[in-house]
Amino acid sequence: MTLKEILQLRFKNDQSRSGTIHDWFDGDDRIHGDYGKVREQLRSYIMGSTVREEIKGKNKFRAFAVVILGSRQILMREMSRDGMWVGEFQLA
Repeated sequence: MTLKEILQLRFKNDQSRSGTIHDWFDGDDRIHGDYGKVREQLRSYIMGSTVREEIKGKNKFRAFAVVILGSRQILMREMSRDGMWVGEFQLA
């Protein structure tokens, strides 16, 4: 299965998520409240006072959202210290 196909997989019979994997990671939450959950959770963590204090004055910082899909696919995306995505989705 290609990355594009994985990102277009839809949630079925899930009471807490809807739409596609891509929507869940990075969709527009103005369209649907569940969209963009992964992005917003990681951004909230990075922008929180504990992490801000820890990375203050340090050049090196890496944050990743990692999701294991089934038993064989690992989807990940990196976020900067400013809470913005770095690059594109990757399969690990």
